[in-house]
Amino acid sequence: MDTITSVFWNSEQERLTLLWRLILHTIVIVVLTLPLSLLAGLVAGALAVASGFGEELSRLAENPFDSSLFGFILVIQGLALIVAIPGATWLVGHFVDRRKVFVDFGL
Repeated sequence: MDTITSVFWNSEQERLTLLWRLILHTIVIVVLTLPLSLLAGLVAGALAVASGFGEELSRLAENPFDSSLFGFILVIQGLALIVAIPGATWLVGHFVDRRKVFVDFGL
């Protein structure tokens, strides 16, 4: 029974093993990225409509790669990731890994 629990729990450090902490980190990144990306896409669409790019937006729906808005949406999605990844790192580092968040990460 001890070997089974050692797969999930590190008794010396009294926390989950590295594999499970990384899996949880990945799950938290996905959970944070999906709503932030959706919100970023909605903001990009609203800005496109407000700026008079309605035709361009309909062309984007037909073929996403054949539109001048494609690059703009990629930038907005990148900004969402810039928020999601450090946010997930902070959440998992603080609550799961029990670290003094950025001090223990060398920042």
